[in-house]
Amino acid sequence: MPEFSNHFGYIREQDAHAAFMNPLSSTELPKAIRTVLTDKYNIWRRNGGANYWASRAVEYKIEVSTKNTAGSLVERSNYFAKNLLQKPPRDKIKDVDNTAETERIHNDFSIEGNGLTTNSLAADSEYQVNVDSITPRCNYPTTTISHLEPEPNISVENSVGDQTKKRTKAEEKFSEAARNSLQRRHSALGPKWLLKSGTVVEDVLLQAGLDLSVDHPIRRFMIDLNDKYTESLFSLQDWTEIKSNLPSSATYSKEVADYIDTLEDIVHEQDIIGVLNDRPHDPEKAIVHRCAESWCDLCSMDPSPFVLESILSEDWWMNNAWSGARLLTKAVPGSYIITGEATGIDSTSRRNNKERHVDVIPHNNRKKMGVRADMIWRTMDTPIKDWMIVEAARQWDENAGKYIQESTFKVPRQLHDILSARSLEVGGPVIQRVSLCWGTQGTNVTRFKRRTPARIHPSLKQQSLSLDAARQLLLVRAETLRLMNEYNRAEREERMEKRARVNRYDDTDDEVEWRDLLNSSP
Repeated sequence: MPEFSNHFGYIREQDAHAAFMNPLSSTELPKAIRTVLTDKYNIWRRNGGANYWASRAVEYKIEVSTKNTAGSLVERSNYFAKNLLQKPPRDKIKDVDNTAETERIHNDFSIEGNGLTTNSLAADSEYQVNVDSITPRCNYPTTTISHLEPEPNISVENSVGDQTKKRTKAEEKFSEAARNSLQRRHSALGPKWLLKSGTVVEDVLLQAGLDLSVDHPIRRFMIDLNDKYTESLFSLQDWTEIKSNLPSSATYSKEVADYIDTLEDIVHEQDIIGVLNDRPHDPEKAIVHRCAESWCDLCSMDPSPFVLESILSEDWWMNNAWSGARLLTKAVPGSYIITGEATGIDSTSRRNNKERHVDVIPHNNRKKMGVRADMIWRTMDTPIKDWMIVEAARQWDENAGKYIQESTFKVPRQLHDILSARSLEVGGPVIQRVSLCWGTQGTNVTRFKRRTPARIHPSLKQQSLSLDAARQLLLVRAETLRLMNEYNRAEREERMEKRARVNRYDDTDDEVEWRDLLNSSP
């Protein structure tokens, strides 16, 4: 077959056949794919195949190595097999005898790579097709295979008698490499959280994370106490124990509570204007005053901004409806509210340090940016620290994807980064039980919950309902201050302990059972 040899660099006809026979005898290929390749190979042999394969090479502009090593044969044959199944050129095989194909198997490939030409096929345990394994991953046109690993973002549709399921790109987002990373992090965890029933919480979260095809907090060893799926992973007894011993909510002063009650009783615009003319100096009252003043202005606008909510920008609502949130740091030394899609310090640190455990493969040293937030509570002492984050939207629809993603993952993930980083700085998980509406158990698992949503209402008659949002801001402020105070106390105790060790002429650190939470998740 001179044409076949010229295009693919083979000297002998035996090598050309070996390139196709190699995957047919390999157990690394799924059985369904081997069946298709066997039929195609038999058809090719009966019809000569030289012109057909030569035209395939020209069509796909394949560049291959001329080395006839065993590894190169596998790589080439796998690459040809993928292209054969991906897009058969019907106009080029009209004269081919198809009687040998006893079963019709159709495969749709959707591959998103990183600039390398790769060949792989992911097999899913949910498929009803008899699929044994996965194909090797090859960075074509190299001549050696370094490891076996499926490529991310590949969707496959198979039908051999039985019905199968189609995997979307979103379901393929969590690749095999990420699953391996999750297992590696699990093996590096500190002391596990053992429930009274003998259940190990981290092991349950690991198994569930490996089975999921979408991103979820449990992959970061975070438990959403409002999530029904997470609850279904545990028995009623275990779930009750998981939800127990949560940190109590911080409170604001009684004077502020009385001030809010005074505003709630007012239903006429002139009366509330008279109360708002008296500006309080207390920082908590100032937050409530600013909120009530802004919301009264919204109610008096014509046309109502609540009718134009889809037209007005997110920034407009931040400035005109939630300006009271910018006063959360009032009278807190060194603290500021940073606005305008600022990047979180701790999420940036996590993204730049998470790969330091994988030291066998060089990584790009370019700095990676952290997750952005609409508001960040930040102290400007040395070093700079974050304590709270805020996400904003023109309208929070509880059924919208933005609300679900940010309330169940983005915001808790950044809070997890903040809490983990502050814990690291004081030598261990000593502050993890007094965090922002959520807390941890053991040394690995973060629990979080969401409060009842509060919103601004378009009428002064509903002022009492709107003021629930002001109460939520005060609670967030109180809990943030409690976290900061607990951190400062732990930091002072750690300094005293270090000083005591120096006085004992002991330069070794005491053994502490805690783990690097900052690198606990991707």
